[in-house]
Amino acid sequence: MDTYMALRGVCRSWRNATAGPAVDGTMVDGATDPLFMLSKWAMVTQSLRADAGVTLVNLSTGRFLSKRIPLLLRYFFLGATGGGLLVLGEREPPHLMRVFNPLTGAMARFNLPVVRSEVAAVAVTPSPLMVFISVRHEDAINMTPFDGNVHLTNWGSIISTFQRVVVDGAGTTRSAQTIGIATTIPPLSSAGTSLFYLVESAGELLLVTKKWSFVPHLVYKVDMVKKAFEPVRSIGNRALFVSSGRCFSVDADKFPGVEPDRIYSVELSLTGAPGFDSYKVTKVHVAGGGPAETIEDENVLLRRGCFQPARLVQVFAEYCKFVGYPGLGLAL
Repeated sequence: MDTYMALRGVCRSWRNATAGPAVDGTMVDGATDPLFMLSKWAMVTQSLRADAGVTLVNLSTGRFLSKRIPLLLRYFFLGATGGGLLVLGEREPPHLMRVFNPLTGAMARFNLPVVRSEVAAVAVTPSPLMVFISVRHEDAINMTPFDGNVHLTNWGSIISTFQRVVVDGAGTTRSAQTIGIATTIPPLSSAGTSLFYLVESAGELLLVTKKWSFVPHLVYKVDMVKKAFEPVRSIGNRALFVSSGRCFSVDADKFPGVEPDRIYSVELSLTGAPGFDSYKVTKVHVAGGGPAETIEDENVLLRRGCFQPARLVQVFAEYCKFVGYPGLGLAL
């Protein structure tokens, strides 16, 4: 998409000959066309200080893109969606929320004040553009957009948004007033003894479980039609990065040093040096099902504010690091 937008920036004639996200640069419904909505980009670094820079990586192709966006100096950073959109807050009171597409420059404006310290994670769905905000210190974790809705896991159960049905049978417009949230799949029988991670991978919704006191992980496909969990014995060339803050899937063939059919579990460590965030990254094999063999344990020290990783595994560990236990809110 960035190449397409660079082409449009050449001159007025080229812009007239190509489709744009919106006439006035705002992210209205017309700007949520799939051509302009980010879906496979992850923001791995950001700075809203003097350089106002962001670095994105395409999880499908392995391409990294760094951009300097001076406009971002007007806002504080709230979070990045799994697709690469940035959720921002205005620096001046009442700190209204904004959603920004770093590749097109389109921005959606919401009359919703936000408190920076309360936001744990964000998700965005198009048509119409809606923002889901998770807040800290609640017990619902891993908010993941999938198939037009947003799903969470709460101790092994799946909680999902849905379109409310009108009593008289008339159709309704999808909006914050017509969206409901409910448990769609009950928890696994082992819910009381595990950690749970929800991740979209290659068009499927997966639930990864981990015993509190043990390394082995189990992977299940979340079947939203049958309302059931199906055991998964292999994820092929995919690799999953999971944490209580953010989960995502990559094509391991596109990223040197990332191994296929693996789960990289990122956990907060209590052994870090002062001034550092310490994270324990555990890598386990998925193939074969059942308890997986521990492949690697390593401590990754990430200096706050100036993280300069040497390996892609560290880049992705920083991206999905622990950010808290969220609850759910909704903005339209």
